[in-house]
Amino acid sequence: MIALVYAVGFSAGFSTPAGAQVIDRMTAPQLLVLLRENITALQETETILRRNSEVAETNRALGAALREESTRLDTQTKGYDDDAANHNRQAGAYNTNCQQGKLPEEPYTQCLDLKQNLDIQKTRLDALAENIEAAHATYNQKVKALNQEETTRFEAASHLIEQYKSQDQMIRDIQVQIYELATNVTQNGFSETVRQCTLEDDLEDMYSCMTSVWG
Repeated sequence: MIALVYAVGFSAGFSTPAGAQVIDRMTAPQLLVLLRENITALQETETILRRNSEVAETNRALGAALREESTRLDTQTKGYDDDAANHNRQAGAYNTNCQQGKLPEEPYTQCLDLKQNLDIQKTRLDALAENIEAAHATYNQKVKALNQEETTRFEAASHLIEQYKSQDQMIRDIQVQIYELATNVTQNGFSETVRQCTLEDDLEDMYSCMTSVWG
């Protein structure tokens, strides 16, 4: 994280009355140095915020992929449940027709074929159940990891936004103080020139204007 730069040193990221009091006692050259430091800090915060936004985009894509994976798993699980129910019905018929001898006219070879088929089904269903269970475990791990990453990213973004606001306010405070110093300069039009510098939208342009005015 990038901490705000103040005349009193490095803060936790928020302006303080002590910082404002120190600014009140600084000369224009000192304020320009402080302005440069805070502009750099703000730019670094902007860079980190952009990276945070890029991670958010990636995570949204991962979330969409996980939702698709969840749908596939649900379909696969339903297919397993249907196959397992069909297997159980066949097994019930086998027990009734073959093992309990309710249909003695049932050819013995057909019972053997049915038993063999049931065994094959059972082996396939057991393997499928194992695969589905493993897939669900992997899916749950992915969801947990993504949720943890998003929580961390969101907390970082919240802190960065507050940090950005504080850095931006610090820059504004310095601009105001520089302008107040300019009003004490007797040179004709000097304060108005400085005021025009403060109106620059681009921070680098504003800083260059300030430094050129103050020499």
